Amino acid sequence: MIDRVETRRLLLLDRCDLLVRFHQALDRADNDYDAFDRLGGNDQAGHWYACLVSRLSDWDLRALGELLAALDRLEEGSYGSCAACGAVIDTQWLANHRYSATCSDCAVTMDVGGS
Repeated sequence: MIDRVETRRLLLLDRCDLLVRFHQALDRADNDYDAFDRLGGNDQAGHWYACLVSRLSDWDLRALGELLAALDRLEEGSYGSCAACGAVIDTQWLANHRYSATCSDCAVTMDVGGS
């Protein structure tokens, strides 16, 4: 049985960590943008966006999206059910893969099929 309160607490802690990294990346991008602006650079908005994206890892961006989706599933009551096959996701799998929308079998199948 999934402890929804504890799961929510852990997901929210993860969200805080990711948002801190996101805000730090925003601050660094703003500093880079200010330096670029003082140099009279063109395409300032494009430069700022490039700085921001370069400061965030692909993992951070993907994890934030997966985490927010997991929180949505928790709120709507579908967290812990496999989005692919509908089976109940093993609690040990969820303990190790909190953001997962799929059971371990479907995750392996999707990973092999997607490679």
